[in-house]
Amino acid sequence: RTGSLSERYAKWYGRPDGYGATTCALCPEACALNVGAVDGQAVCSKALDQNVPLCVLGRFSVAEFLNGTDRLQFPYSRVGSVLRQSDWRLALEKACAGLAPFQGGDFAFVCDTTSTLEDRHVFRRFTNEIMNSPHYIECAPDRWGHVRAELPAGVRAVLTTGQFFTPDQAAGLDLLVVMDCYPTELSDGADFVFPAAVFAEVDGTVADKDGVARPLHAVCKAPGLALPEWQIVCALSRALGGEGLAYADTAAIRAEMGAADPKFLMSRETAPEPALDASKRRMYYRNHLIEEKVSGLRELPASPDCKVAERRPMGLKAAMDATAEPKGGDRFRIVEKREIVPNTHEIVVHAPDVALKAQAGQFAIVMADMVSERVPYTLCDWDAATGTITFVVLEKGQSSRKIALMEAGDCLAHVTGPLGIPLEIKNYGTVALAGGCYGIGAIFPIARAMKAAGNRVIAFSEARSHYLAYHREKLAGAVDEFVQSTVDGSNQTKGHAADMLKNRLAAGEKIDLVIAVGCPFMMMITAKETAPHGVPTLAALNPIMVDGTGMCGACRITVGEKTKFACVDGPFFDAHQIDWNEVKDRRSAYAAAEIQSVGRSAPVIAHHHHGACGCKA
Repeated sequence: RTGSLSERYAKWYGRPDGYGATTCALCPEACALNVGAVDGQAVCSKALDQNVPLCVLGRFSVAEFLNGTDRLQFPYSRVGSVLRQSDWRLALEKACAGLAPFQGGDFAFVCDTTSTLEDRHVFRRFTNEIMNSPHYIECAPDRWGHVRAELPAGVRAVLTTGQFFTPDQAAGLDLLVVMDCYPTELSDGADFVFPAAVFAEVDGTVADKDGVARPLHAVCKAPGLALPEWQIVCALSRALGGEGLAYADTAAIRAEMGAADPKFLMSRETAPEPALDASKRRMYYRNHLIEEKVSGLRELPASPDCKVAERRPMGLKAAMDATAEPKGGDRFRIVEKREIVPNTHEIVVHAPDVALKAQAGQFAIVMADMVSERVPYTLCDWDAATGTITFVVLEKGQSSRKIALMEAGDCLAHVTGPLGIPLEIKNYGTVALAGGCYGIGAIFPIARAMKAAGNRVIAFSEARSHYLAYHREKLAGAVDEFVQSTVDGSNQTKGHAADMLKNRLAAGEKIDLVIAVGCPFMMMITAKETAPHGVPTLAALNPIMVDGTGMCGACRITVGEKTKFACVDGPFFDAHQIDWNEVKDRRSAYAAAEIQSVGRSAPVIAHHHHGACGCKA
């Protein structure tokens, strides 16, 4: 429950069956990865060496990029003005018949350096030996990953591994064959389109920025009928009568190349530049704008030196925008919404009745539409004057995903609150606040209230990586001391908030009260560290709720061997008395059903107005 895109896939599709080592090919840093898979589908990725932080691409983008709903999965052949799905035998047979007349200088092969070294060896041989052409064009991407190729004069047929030249350049060709992982404007106009497997789906080697070969391993399955590119080209070669391009595997190609076995890039003197500055990340992979495939990247900063193409919405969002109802009314209208870090959204909602009575430590129950779950969200801020409340949504299941896909101007179906017992705000002395994940936003109003009551306030904020840290300036301005740590050490302070707190207590610092808000594990280890020092510690529990008024009993938990209801007795409880094993079990009780629900139905974009919703549609 870190809020990362990788864990989102693991959450929705199940825990990984296992991990496989490969190399990230999304940028030339070529970092060594462990990719987790479920039934052959990539669901998460992490550094092979946990002491070396990954950039946002390696950490959060691999699974979502590989699992894109618009991945090319089948061969296509043009029939008249339409590309029709085919099988490999028929598509290759027709493509070879089309290629055969274009021998010599009439033919060109265009690729970039993201293809494996083995692929490129086969491409070169195919061009020179099978097609008898001098026009093997291998393009090196610019620092942002973008490629632009020029076709030689007189070329009439092209086989390309991506949209490396424009559809206008292709307009004069007699034949165009595209091998790619995603459709493009170029493939839309091609005569044949072949689905290509890419880095984590293939065996081979890739060159890093220094030209050193790094290993790729097929740690997950390619979608549909997609194949490694060298296999596609070898099949074309055989169909054209070229028997020389016949290899059992990539090891045979590598042997022909005289290349040594590659090794993973494990040790670094410093972290790769994109891991320290997200704006330095690669923006393109094979001329596909990566953030079009990985939605959480869009809110991250891009370098002003990079002229990024127009940022278009994802397919699901774009498709549903066309059927969204007109926006209207003010009740529970989303005033502002932004993705503050990947997979985590800050929502400001017009709810004047809630804003008027809200106090630190309380929560509201939110419904995106009339069939959504009633989800509790801690109030992260409110403004009685403007009638708005703010909460942070971690996108982890269907209901939170529905809210995450809504936009400013859309209306939530219901917001009920404020609920729960407010924290007792008084002068304790020194108050330490520990926030992680969605809890980072939740500790802000507590910090503000405790500071106003005369306390010395220390805020410990933890995140898996620096990409997931947010509200740093906001929290730092509300407390006496702000401490930011990351589990992977990517901000130079490595560890959990509990580790930072442990160090303070071990050094003899007097802390009078600790309040922890975050995932159960984070709050549990915080309680474990404060218990030996006798420091009173409160933890915010948000188990499954139905009505939020204590009637259903769905949110019952055990505190001090007594049954409590989080909605009316909490949400804050003595962290040293909580049965943490029970909390963990209850929070995961419906995980399988939650995963299935995401796969069964698409989320709504806007609230559908009805007579009882109160909107002025």
